[in-house]
Amino acid sequence: AGLAASAGACAGRLLVRPSGLGAAAPDGAARWAAVVDACRNVRTYRARLGLSGTVANRHIPGFASAVLGLAVTSAGEIGLEARVSGQLVFTMAGTADHARLFLVEDQRVVDAPADTIVDALIGVPIGPARLLAVLAGCVSTSDGMTEAARYGDVLRVVSGDTTVFLEDRNGAWAVRAGDAPGLQVDYQAVDSGRPSRLAIRSTPGADPRVSIVLHVDDAEINRPLPASVFSVRVPDTATPMSIEELRASGAAR
Repeated sequence: AGLAASAGACAGRLLVRPSGLGAAAPDGAARWAAVVDACRNVRTYRARLGLSGTVANRHIPGFASAVLGLAVTSAGEIGLEARVSGQLVFTMAGTADHARLFLVEDQRVVDAPADTIVDALIGVPIGPARLLAVLAGCVSTSDGMTEAARYGDVLRVVSGDTTVFLEDRNGAWAVRAGDAPGLQVDYQAVDSGRPSRLAIRSTPGADPRVSIVLHVDDAEINRPLPASVFSVRVPDTATPMSIEELRASGAAR
């Protein structure tokens, strides 16, 4: 995925979510099925993510210095490391049910479900399944659709616990944005049909307030990943840290 790739007129904009009942959308199920099929074909995802924005009142340095190395699979595995100005800040790996976070400077280790750790770190609960769905381009972790409505050139679809907004891009329908529990996602640029720039925000009124942008670089899709990506090597000198301690000291607070 290229950093400069753009999705035409949608690049850089945050979608204004439509309100009201909308018009009937008898084509909604077919449009959603095509989108979700392409999304579910992504079984493994690995990329370098440039990061910018704010978490609570803390400013993230920017794409050039704040970098995430990420691997995630449809089996619920996750591997994540964060670097700032080249220095390793933390590593995290495991599964949705049990992940391990190692804070390098503090020499502390946390064991908890993956989404709980991410929520304690930045204030937005994102586990492996949701993260893969977001990066693959459909936001929803569900295949089904319960309702659909048209608002001009935008199609709103409700899928599981997620509201997804599709738009027509040069004759092909694609996800423009999505609202899931605890977060809102806007796709600002795509490359070869996959998101290359996306904005993630906490839901309106949430505390802490989170607003980050991810630039996707060097994305690898459906390539075999070694087991070592999903484990954390913790030195014997590391001491345990509770999720409550992490939440109290993390970037989200």
